[in-house]
Amino acid sequence: MGEAVRPTVGVTILLVDDDEAVRQGTRRLLEADGHRVLEAADGAEAVKAIRGESIDLVLTDLYMPNMDGIELVRQLRQIRGPNLKIIAISGAEGTGYPDMRPIAAALGVTATLGKPFTREELRHAIMQAVGLLPQTPRRQQ
Repeated sequence: MGEAVRPTVGVTILLVDDDEAVRQGTRRLLEADGHRVLEAADGAEAVKAIRGESIDLVLTDLYMPNMDGIELVRQLRQIRGPNLKIIAISGAEGTGYPDMRPIAAALGVTATLGKPFTREELRHAIMQAVGLLPQTPRRQQ
């Protein structure tokens, strides 16, 4: 069995999800790994946050009120350009809603994760996004 991926550097992450429980749980995982975490409950809040903070990575849900994750990715690309690292997450699979991760991938997100994701999947995606692990071909999880 492979060795667990361990982060070696903390980064500033903007965590965007309308579900407070998801934000709290994910925040705990990220902070335990040494990351600085800022939160936004939707895309509109995230756009405000990105303008006022130095953010290394955005971890965003795709289905949210006010401004969904797809529109957020579009706006982040306009504001910060193609070098901002973005991981799109979605729990749409099996809910009857369409899976928006392929659209996010087409917009150039760094990685996509399906909910629920494991701690190791999240760590791996972050490490790849910030260049601490080699990129692998993008696939839906």
